[in-house]
Amino acid sequence: MRVPVSLLSRLVPVNVGVETLAQTLNARVSEVERVEHFSDGDAVLEFDLEPNRPDLFSLVGVARDVAAIWNLPFKGPELADLAGLPVLASPTLDIRTPRCRRYEALLVEGVRVGPSPAWLALAVQKLGMRPINNVVDAANLAMLELGQPLHTFDADRIEHGSIVLRMASEGERITTLDGVERALTPECLLVCDGELPVAIAGVMGDARSEVSPSTTRVVIECAAFDMAAVRRASRRLSLRTEASTRFEKGLPVSGVRPALARLARLLSEVAGGRPVALAASGEELPAPTRIDLDGDMIRARLGMAVSDAEMHRLFASLGFDSGPGWVDVPESRPDLRIAQDLVEEVGRLHGYEHVASEAPSMPLAAPRENAAIVAARRLRVAMSALGWDEVYLPVWIGDEEVERFELDRGALVALLNPIAENYRYFRTSALPALAEAATQNAKEHAQFAIYEVGRVYRRGANGKVEERLHAAGIALGAEAELLAVRDAVRSFALAQGIDDAVSRHEHPHLHPGRTLRVGHACTVGELHPRLVRACGFRKAPVAFEIDLEACLGGRRSAVRYRPPHRFPTVDLDLNVEVGPRVEAGRVLDAVRAVAVASLREARVADVYPLPVGARLTLAFRFGAADRSLALDEAIAGLDAVRAALREQGWSPS
Repeated sequence: MRVPVSLLSRLVPVNVGVETLAQTLNARVSEVERVEHFSDGDAVLEFDLEPNRPDLFSLVGVARDVAAIWNLPFKGPELADLAGLPVLASPTLDIRTPRCRRYEALLVEGVRVGPSPAWLALAVQKLGMRPINNVVDAANLAMLELGQPLHTFDADRIEHGSIVLRMASEGERITTLDGVERALTPECLLVCDGELPVAIAGVMGDARSEVSPSTTRVVIECAAFDMAAVRRASRRLSLRTEASTRFEKGLPVSGVRPALARLARLLSEVAGGRPVALAASGEELPAPTRIDLDGDMIRARLGMAVSDAEMHRLFASLGFDSGPGWVDVPESRPDLRIAQDLVEEVGRLHGYEHVASEAPSMPLAAPRENAAIVAARRLRVAMSALGWDEVYLPVWIGDEEVERFELDRGALVALLNPIAENYRYFRTSALPALAEAATQNAKEHAQFAIYEVGRVYRRGANGKVEERLHAAGIALGAEAELLAVRDAVRSFALAQGIDDAVSRHEHPHLHPGRTLRVGHACTVGELHPRLVRACGFRKAPVAFEIDLEACLGGRRSAVRYRPPHRFPTVDLDLNVEVGPRVEAGRVLDAVRAVAVASLREARVADVYPLPVGARLTLAFRFGAADRSLALDEAIAGLDAVRAALREQGWSPS
């Protein structure tokens, strides 16, 4: 859509610069046309419009938005007074298809066809059309001003005394104004002189009925055609015009009479014509759509302080009637149908620059301490202080380690599909792998100290597998001082806040007379002589084992395995608005209290703070144990959850 700034200024006194105007209205200024074609230095704004805003395909539509945005007075174009005109006796109107919603015809006499005055020709040129004569140019200007296409017929060339609106017959033909003979299909809506086609409705007329220099009586056609019918005909015939571009967006019935009055006014000014009779048929003016207006909801959604009075001013600037709690939206705005549409309209006109640029207020708390990570870190600090090196070893062992360390086979967890012959079981202790690592290191190094923080696995008496956090180490050479290792383990126990008392102890893998117990979870000692010989050590290394799980003081919750769902599940999300100081856990408790058999999982996916309270996004997974769950069943479960949340006084969407 092209909008010359000079023509826009006639409707609303724009007092901002062209570039500011273009930026605010999301338009582009056509610099080339400003310099090369227009001697008055006018600028043309070019809009790339969305199809749901047919009102903006006109100067008046753009001017109304400008007036609302900058709080400027709006003055519509001058219209002729058509009230009191007699009913047009000939031609009569005959609408035979619902594809024509309304049709009006105005007879204008005393018309003098000739060249357009300079201002009219220049205005049409700025709007992107070629000047032809005063009658055609006036019709084009009226269309571009109000967004409602019009067509002018020579009244004396209408031979049959009636204008018929009907669908075309298969194979019917018409020669349009561009001189091309076109074959029609039943998809084409026709305007006919009796049964003779004179125009493809909403697209283009034929050459026989056009206005000529000898024309003195003009019939002005203005109609509300079905948008789908015009679009199909335009595409079928590969014929796209300014009229079809507007009709296919969906034009309102309410735009027909003002467009007639505007063209009548222009013809009286540039061609001396006077309206004498009027005929109308079809739908009456529809009632506006009433939408509930909730100022608090609009302010909360936009995050800006816009008063109720300002909202009513904006709607009044657009030509809407409004009152406490309601807005009447005319047919010309099909994009406004629900309350959420009003939110967007207020934000667009009031200006999104009024949204406060501040970070959302959200209380932050330190994350909960992960006891396992903290304990492992403290152990690493203690061992690193003594110069020990951390290693990462396999969590699997084979039959050779089981035999050498005389491990309890009843406690072993076997792999169903071992990755290697020597990796058949999950380890119950890290000492076998550490002893093997020490054997290999002893070939190259006379002294070393290594340790590992990992996991061990044991099958309990009830057959369930227990996974525990575990640490172990082994040292050889000068590093293998029993008391030094004992002190390192004691420093860890003190840092962890557990018992560090030292006592004698028996351990199946350590020397029976040179083993100490530190507290209730740590063991330090020389490797058992049997294992020293089996591993080929010349000197007994010192080793330690720590049950880190026991060092957590019962703060670590048990991890439960849940098998994956056998059948496909349905994932659905739900937004719920809650008041201040409502914890997410309380919302989840309310969800889990609902008796929905198909609900498998519920969690909080996101939290968005609001001026009052917060909006939680809840993620749900629905499923069945014996089949694939149908979407309708999952939605029914979600509806039950939604009802339970409403009972708590919250607002699910």
